[in-house]
Amino acid sequence: MGRIFLLFSLGLSALLLMAEPGRAAEEITVTTYYPSPNGSYADLTVSERMAIGDMNGDDVVNTSDMMVYGWSGGGSTWTTGAPVPGSLTVANRLTVGRRVPFWNATLHVHNTETNTSNKTCAIALSDVNGGWNSHIYWLNSSGDRLRHLIAQDSYHNNRLFMLMNYTGTGGEGSVSETFSILGGTNNAQVAINTWDAGPYNLYVNGTAGNLSGWTTTSDMRLKKNIRPLGNVLERIKKIDGVTYEWKAEEFPEKNFEKGKQIGIIAQKVEKSFPELVTTDNEGYKALAYDRFTAVLLEAIKEQQKEIEALRKEIDAVKADRI
Repeated sequence: MGRIFLLFSLGLSALLLMAEPGRAAEEITVTTYYPSPNGSYADLTVSERMAIGDMNGDDVVNTSDMMVYGWSGGGSTWTTGAPVPGSLTVANRLTVGRRVPFWNATLHVHNTETNTSNKTCAIALSDVNGGWNSHIYWLNSSGDRLRHLIAQDSYHNNRLFMLMNYTGTGGEGSVSETFSILGGTNNAQVAINTWDAGPYNLYVNGTAGNLSGWTTTSDMRLKKNIRPLGNVLERIKKIDGVTYEWKAEEFPEKNFEKGKQIGIIAQKVEKSFPELVTTDNEGYKALAYDRFTAVLLEAIKEQQKEIEALRKEIDAVKADRI
């Protein structure tokens, strides 16, 4: 920062000497700075780039701290390192609408609109380009690999995506107005009312409802090693339907329903049909009630065979008596 030294030898000293013979002359030095280290402006515009703070960590704030293009995903025509016109870089934190950020957040946007009749939002994203636009990215510590992404995709009927550790191209499909969560190797998980989804892609710690019912893919073209269930009736005799109550007071974090319930004990089912039981990270058992219908179906068929065999025996006895 350059200095302009203004040295004033006041003529007042000469006057004083004239007024008071024998008095020494006084010399005053005034120092100022350009540009000013502090300032307040009504309007401020920047035609190209602006940097706030030491972005590259070299203890010097200069043009090397300003934004340049960089692209790690490939397929871009941008020239890496070229200046980004109309850009702003901030070395530390940025707040909008308040002075103190929440929990020292890097970016804190506070909506200061007090008129409840106005439809306002804290952050709005828009993009003139098609495709995956209006993105929010989370990168790894090196800043060069996608970890999480929230994007609005106008190529596919304005769907909203959340991608976690995802390396695919995504965006396929034509279903409109959907919210998709995609993970690497299809292992994305959603947990509701809990932090841990266990072994499940979707885990609801509480109740879930559906007016139209739940469906499960069951196309034969997607399956192999198809075998009929055998000796189902004998195994199902070892399983009891019971009434019970959840230990809601002992496990409040589970959000159990209160009152009498009807169901089956997973440990009992596991002994006869282990394929229907899963165990979460805490060792608790869960039962796939929907797949249990296949067991019940075969049990009815086996029981029907026994009924038909008994009918034949009864008919034979009746025929002998005639």
